[in-house]
Amino acid sequence: MTQPSIRYDRWRPLIEASRSEDALMAVIREFCDTMLPSDVAKLPERCPACSVHAVTDISELAVDYTAMELKYDGNEETRAMLHDLALTFCAAADQLKRLRHRVLMPRDEG
Repeated sequence: MTQPSIRYDRWRPLIEASRSEDALMAVIREFCDTMLPSDVAKLPERCPACSVHAVTDISELAVDYTAMELKYDGNEETRAMLHDLALTFCAAADQLKRLRHRVLMPRDEG
């Protein structure tokens, strides 16, 4: 089983510190911008691009990268990259859920 990567460990606190959807989008866009062309070239051909244009892309990519990781049966380096993408986007999707839940919660008037 693949272990969390140093890259994910670096980005997770930034994702969790995001206090708005815009801030979360900025963190995830920056994460995607750090992917080198040589990294992208190692990913499976059908792997979606690490590119976020709308907040809904975060959850969609979390599902896509997780599915790709689970189905992948190639080399360990690519599996580790898919694992890293899946972990990072799942963390972002979870943070998005927390942000939206907080917006929907009634405010305590006390």
